[in-house]
Amino acid sequence: MRHKTLNREIKGYIISVKSYLICDWRTRQKFLKDLKNDINDFVDEKEDVTMDDIRDRFGEPEKISRSFLEGADLKKIKRRMNFGKTIIVGVVAALLIWLGALLFVVIHPYVEEPKTYIVEEVHDTPENQITIDST
Repeated sequence: MRHKTLNREIKGYIISVKSYLICDWRTRQKFLKDLKNDINDFVDEKEDVTMDDIRDRFGEPEKISRSFLEGADLKKIKRRMNFGKTIIVGVVAALLIWLGALLFVVIHPYVEEPKTYIVEEVHDTPENQITIDST
């Protein structure tokens, strides 16, 4: 069984690797999950593993992220990152439209509209002629 200190150090190590990765969320999460599984397998195989042993085996966080980016499909990562930005822009636009509609509904009753109208009176004349007076 591992010590709590080693678990904390491994978590910090993975967070450090994460800070150097430049890619979309899904790719980052998959890579970090695989790295964590590899570290856990390494720790389970050995006894009395220290953080220095893990760093010797896997490398420094900067080196790990650099090797990841060298082997990654950059076009795929860029496409996924652009898709994420597009989703964010779409959500923000939808929220702004919703907010505008809400403001219109709330403010509209308080805005005075000009009250113009035409009154038409229809009179029946003695000769059964209809005349229309507009005022």
